[in-house]
Amino acid sequence: MKKMSQATIAILLTTITSLPAFSNGPACYLNTSSVRSITQASSSVHAEIREKSIYDDFRSVCLEALSELNIQLRMAHDEWKFGSSVSAVERLHEALKVAAESVVFDSVDIPPHAATTIIHSYRIAEKLKSSTQRNISDQGLTLQVQFMMLTELVNTVNWANVELDNPYYRDIIDSYFSYDRNFTRMNFTRDYLLKVKSLSIKFLDVFRDVQAALVTDRVELDVAHSFAFASKTTLNQSLYRRKYCSAIADLDRVMELIEGFQCSTARIPSYRQVNIVRNALEDLSYEIRNTDNYRCY
Repeated sequence: MKKMSQATIAILLTTITSLPAFSNGPACYLNTSSVRSITQASSSVHAEIREKSIYDDFRSVCLEALSELNIQLRMAHDEWKFGSSVSAVERLHEALKVAAESVVFDSVDIPPHAATTIIHSYRIAEKLKSSTQRNISDQGLTLQVQFMMLTELVNTVNWANVELDNPYYRDIIDSYFSYDRNFTRMNFTRDYLLKVKSLSIKFLDVFRDVQAALVTDRVELDVAHSFAFASKTTLNQSLYRRKYCSAIADLDRVMELIEGFQCSTARIPSYRQVNIVRNALEDLSYEIRNTDNYRCY
C-alpha cells in the first residue's frame, strides 16, 4: 500500500472534528469531562484504504436518518397543534437522539455536513433540555422553549443537507479519491466554501433569533455555549480554517467567558453577562461573514 505523507496525514486528522456530549450534572458542568466526544475522530487514515462504496453507504444512512427526522417533525407539529405538547417535545428529542446515534462518522474521513449538523443539534437539544429543567419551574414555558428550539435545529440540519451535501458531496468524494486522498490538491468551488462558512454563521444566527425566548439568563448562557461550540467546530471543518484563526480563537474566548460566568462567583449581574455574550457573538458573526476564504497556500 502506498504510504501517505506526514503532511497529508496531518491535514486529514485535523479535518475531522470531534463533537462533545453532555451530562446532566450540576450547574457548573463546563469542564474537561463535559467535552468528551459523542464520536471520536476516525483513525482510518492509518488503516486500509476505504472504498467509495463506504461513503455512498454512509450518505444513504444520513439520508434515511434525515428522512425519519422530518417525518417525526411533522408528527410532532401535529401533536403540538392538537394540544399534546409533552408528546411533541419528547418525540423530537428522541428523533434527534436516534438520528445522532445512526450517523456517528467513525468509518469515513469526510462526513456529510448533515451528519455533523445532526450531532451538533442533538448536543444543543440535550443541553437545552437539562438547562430548562434546572432553571425553569413553569413546565408550559419549558415545553414551548424546547419545541421552538428543536424545530429550528431540524431546519438547520435540512439546510446543511440541501445546500451542502446534495450539490457537492459526491464531487468532493470523487475528488478525494482522484487526488490520492490529498486534500491540498482538491479543487473546491468558491460557492461550496462560502456555504461551509454560512453553516457556521447559521448556528450563531439561530441563537440570535431565539435568545430572547430562552426565558432565563442561565438558560441563555447554557445554550450560547453550545451554539458557539457548533459554530467553531464547523469552521474547523473547512480546509481553509487557518483563515478563521481569529474567529475560532474568539469563539473559544466566548466559551471560556461563559464558563467563568457559570462556574464562578463573578460579581456581574446575570443580565449584564447575557448582554456581554450576545454582543460578542454578534460581533463574531460579522467577523466570520467578512473573512474571505480563498486558498491560503
